[in-house]
Amino acid sequence: MDPAILNYHYLTLFNNSVMEQSTIIRDFSSISPSAKWMLLCKGYTNIPFAREVAELLEYPNKYIPDFKKRDFTFRASTTGLENRYWSIDQLLNDLTIKNILELSSGYSFRSLEYTQQKGVHYIDTDLPDVIATKKEFINSLKKEGL
Repeated sequence: MDPAILNYHYLTLFNNSVMEQSTIIRDFSSISPSAKWMLLCKGYTNIPFAREVAELLEYPNKYIPDFKKRDFTFRASTTGLENRYWSIDQLLNDLTIKNILELSSGYSFRSLEYTQQKGVHYIDTDLPDVIATKKEFINSLKKEGL
């Protein structure tokens, strides 16, 4: 079976009774490319680890952000991604929690920042290929002393 196609089983519950059990087959093959595209956009920002990981993603090619790029869609996407990141960061900073579960984390490395600097237990979740690639990136970042 293609690793990008996952079977999901779910239950419909009503008043503590199982009403329906279903299986859904979904194709998630378009998610990983979009997560990589977002990471390359984040490489233009000040988001922690974003530039370093964008460089790892592009290796052996050089990742050189073109800050003269004037494409409106690209600029809007990059600004939106950065604003979203800092907004979530601000919300998390206002909380006193020490355990965080991030669903569909993609190539966000907030978990690395928070576990290094804020002493929290952070769980990233995503599709298996995204998590496998993310583990490789984290190991490379650790080797570089980041």
